[in-house]
Amino acid sequence: TKVDVGNDGTATITYPDTTTDTIPGGDLVRPETDAEKITPNIPATKVPVADTSKLTDTEKGEVKKNVEE
Repeated sequence: TKVDVGNDGTATITYPDTTTDTIPGGDLVRPETDAEKITPNIPATKVPVADTSKLTDTEKGEVKKNVEE
């Protein structure tokens, strides 16, 4: 049995008797998501906050700035 994969991910299976099956690329591959491509920045220093369940706008801004850096 031989398996050939095309540029779009389509697989063609050729059996010993020369018959074939084809599996469309869409059934075998998917585009990589942005979340899979990018590793988020986890800051080394945590922002000190008064209440971890209710951040102020200033505290949220500091956290955002640290993550974006």
